[in-house]
Amino acid sequence: MSKCYDIDSSGKMRVFEHGATRDTDVTKLDYEAFNNPLVDKCYAEYLNKHRQTANGLRDGDNWQNLFGDKHLDVCMKSLCRHVVDARLAHRGYKSEQPVIDSLNAIIFNAKAYLLKLLLDEENYNAAIDHETGQETTPGYGGNLQEIK
Repeated sequence: MSKCYDIDSSGKMRVFEHGATRDTDVTKLDYEAFNNPLVDKCYAEYLNKHRQTANGLRDGDNWQNLFGDKHLDVCMKSLCRHVVDARLAHRGYKSEQPVIDSLNAIIFNAKAYLLKLLLDEENYNAAIDHETGQETTPGYGGNLQEIK
């Protein structure tokens, strides 16, 4: 296993013991550090458990198709229900489901809500000439005012 033994004074290069060089990772996103494998596994197990529907097994990324015109409302209502359930469990009251399920549901709904915002922002950026502020994609259906 190589080990990093030197970073040049500019901070732009790592030199490894066998001569390999790589740029520094100081400013790169550290996905491994930002997530915990126990949490990731628990969340994936929760999602997998909820893939079964009356119509059969849905794809794991089915949620990324969004939940229709009221996607944000659907996510927020579900998120709020699960927050209340997690709070009930936290305070020792009877809850609808185990607190771990409530927390996973909160994460799920937050991610689904965030995905819609990011997709709308991406569509907004593609649909607007940022110098003039004018719409460049006729018929864009997003709420441009909401994103500004």
